[in-house]
Amino acid sequence: MEDTDVEQQVLTLMERTDFKNLSKNDVIGYVSKLNELRPEVAAQVLAQFPELVKLIQSSMAEYKNMLKKIVASDDESTNKVYGILNKELDGADKSRKEYIEFADKVRSDLSKCLDNPDLTQEQQKEIISQEIEILQMYVECVCLMTRKEK
Repeated sequence: MEDTDVEQQVLTLMERTDFKNLSKNDVIGYVSKLNELRPEVAAQVLAQFPELVKLIQSSMAEYKNMLKKIVASDDESTNKVYGILNKELDGADKSRKEYIEFADKVRSDLSKCLDNPDLTQEQQKEIISQEIEILQMYVECVCLMTRKEK
C-alpha cells in the first residue's frame, strides 16, 4: 500500500521511511514538536491521526499520575521532616525547662550556703558570684524560650 501525501509529509518530518517499529517515546518526541506549529496547523495534523491523539491522551494521563505520585511522595517526606523538627523542638523546650528547674535548685542551694556564719568573706563572694552566673544563664535560657514562642 502506498502512503498518501500527508503520510509522506509526516514521514519526512519524522525522518523515517515507514511507520513500522515506532516506539511510544518516538511518537511523544514528534508530538512535542507540535507546539512549534501554529495552533490551526497542529489541529489539522492531529485530525489526520486519531490514534495519535489517543496515544497523547493516554501518555498525558500516565504523566499526570506520575506527577501526582511525586507530589504525594514529596508531601509525605515534608510531613516527616516537620514531624522530626517538631519532636526536636519539643525536646529542646523540655530540656530548657528542666535546665531552668535545675538552675533554680542550684541557686537556691547556694543561697542556703550563705546562711552559714562560718563562711569567710571570700567564700561568700564566690557563692554570690556563682549565683549571679546561674541567674545570667537562667535569663539567657528564658530569652531563648521567649524568642521561640514568637
